[in-house]
Amino acid sequence: MPRVLVTVLFAYSDYGSAAELNITCKECVVKERAQALWHKQTRKPTTAANIKREVGRKLQTPNVTRWNSLYDSMEVLSDVLDTKLAQINVICMQNGIATFNQVDKDIINEYLPVMRPVVTSLDILQMEREAYMEVLSPTLSVLWDSLLALKAKPFKYPRPLLEYLPENPHSDMRPKDFKARFLFLFDQIDFWMATAIHHLFKLPVVRLLNTEKLNAVKSRLLFEVTEQAVLDSSEGSSPDVDGEDDFFKRNKLLEQTMFPALYRAAWVDVFVMYNTAIPSSAVVDRLFSHGSDIMKAKRASLTSDNFERLVFMKRNMDLLNME
Repeated sequence: MPRVLVTVLFAYSDYGSAAELNITCKECVVKERAQALWHKQTRKPTTAANIKREVGRKLQTPNVTRWNSLYDSMEVLSDVLDTKLAQINVICMQNGIATFNQVDKDIINEYLPVMRPVVTSLDILQMEREAYMEVLSPTLSVLWDSLLALKAKPFKYPRPLLEYLPENPHSDMRPKDFKARFLFLFDQIDFWMATAIHHLFKLPVVRLLNTEKLNAVKSRLLFEVTEQAVLDSSEGSSPDVDGEDDFFKRNKLLEQTMFPALYRAAWVDVFVMYNTAIPSSAVVDRLFSHGSDIMKAKRASLTSDNFERLVFMKRNMDLLNME
């Protein structure tokens, strides 16, 4: 499933792979230094307490089951280094970790804008409330353009990363770059059909992003809707209004009026056919991220009973009108 492939796009391990393309890259040193600090905070309660006392909060740490965790952790570390550099360096010296300097801050501050389009794309593609196939092609198109625009900017430190993300010059090395992974998806008409029938995009977006596919998508869309309308008429049954209402209530971003009034039931059927995909695995990943706390000897550890209650509450927040 291409959607599953995209949700691991340029994630935690890919940054390390890109860094390995340049043996002398300073980004590796900064990442190792940050990783050492995160490790000390996680393993030593006294270090964690010192960080919270001096900085006013604990540092966010990467998690291999969360796609954007390295970026989020670096973003927090960047904010801390901007305001509490001296305090962090004292804690580093107490724990035998090399201290941070201005160059380290510059490297992190350049890394963040380079990875921001990737992080934003991942957030869009793993949304639980709008897990439609229609977002795939537009999101990848915008990401591709963003990476090319960043590549043209005069960044000093993340140059290997910028060379790797759009089009890996070392094509024989894994993992693959954007072009090798996803460019073939732009020729898949099913994804453009999903985009064309969604009310947020429609045919003008297909025309903007892939003019060559416009006529094929338009013809197929008319054929699918007409065929579905004929099937509905031949069955001799009127649309189930209550069923449609239930469908649109579950998807608050959609309303019946957003589909053409003529043959509305047929439009809805075609929309569901092209936009219903395998649900994101983000919920499962978060579930097991919480589950790992059960066996940890720490103040915030979860007992089995509390874990069951947590899972129950997390999956039923919509009944309480809570997020």
